[in-house]
This record gives sequence, structure tokens and C-alpha cells, in this order.
Amino acid sequence: MDYYHAYALLHPGNTASDRKGFFKTIVGDVVPYSELEKGDKLHLYPNYYDFLYLDSNQKRHEIFRSAHETNLYFMEELEQKFVRLWDNLTTGSGLSGITQTKLKNLEALWLSKYQLWGGDHPMFKKLVETSLDKEFIAMTNENKELMIETLKNGLFFRMMELQHTILKKRVRDDKEINNDKTV
Repeated sequence: MDYYHAYALLHPGNTASDRKGFFKTIVGDVVPYSELEKGDKLHLYPNYYDFLYLDSNQKRHEIFRSAHETNLYFMEELEQKFVRLWDNLTTGSGLSGITQTKLKNLEALWLSKYQLWGGDHPMFKKLVETSLDKEFIAMTNENKELMIETLKNGLFFRMMELQHTILKKRVRDDKEINNDKTV
């Protein structure tokens, strides 16, 4: 039972008008989940997530981008990649010595080459692998593959925009971790 979305949107053609909780909406006929019957066909819509950082007044016009320019992410993808990648960066899993400045410098380098070559270019992949091997020495192969994948498809840059620019979160450096008094 979904307590937040307690109603199901029925596929056109279902005869549900005789059910107690039935009502019409502009998107279609709706009934409570508790009143679904065997054979009912439902309309299901996947959960998408997108964001746009409005750092200037002119950026508000970007809200009305055409459909092929949007960066929609499945909610599951958000959890599996955005959150996992950021957690890897902030919890220090193999990233000791990485500071916010070093990460932003790497991001700027990767972004400039991503824009110049594209994510599928062999030189871009070589640059990413080399910089990960140099700067993220203790990173596990699984985390390294996640970084490479998200850098190739541009998701890493969107994750950094969300976490750093919009949410104002930072990577904790070794000095901050050693001075942390939390229990």
C-alpha cells in the first residue's frame, strides 16, 4: 500500500464508475488501491528527477528547454549513481588527501576535455583513468568504474552541480576530518 499516493490511475476502458472511491480527474479515472480488482489495467509513470540551478535571472528561460535537451534521471538512478558517487567522495573511501580544491581542479580539467573531445573519445578515457590512478590511489576498482562511467556520460558533472553548487556541500579534507569533534 502506498500511503502517499493511495490512488491508482486506470487505463481508459476500465469500468470502475460503480466503485465507492472512484472519481474522474483531468488525467483519467482514479480509484483507491484497495478497490483494485483482478483484470484492472493501470497507467504507470516512472519517477523522474531533474534540476536547474538558477544562478542568474536569464537562466529562468532554460526551464522551457525542448524535450530532447532535458536531463531527466530515474529516481533509482539518482540513488544508485548520484548519491553513491557523492558518498564515495565525501566519506573518503579511498580518497584520502583529496581536498575540495583538488576535486574542483580535476572537475574543471575533465569538463574542458569532455566538452572538447566528448565522453566516448579514447583520449578522454585515458585522461580520466590516469588522473584517477594518480589522485585516487586507494579507490576500489568498483568505485573507479563508477567514476569512469559517470564521467563518460556526463552524470559526474551534473552530480557536482547538484551537490556542490546547489546544495553547497563540500568534500571534507583530512584537516577537517582530524578536527571533527562529533561523536
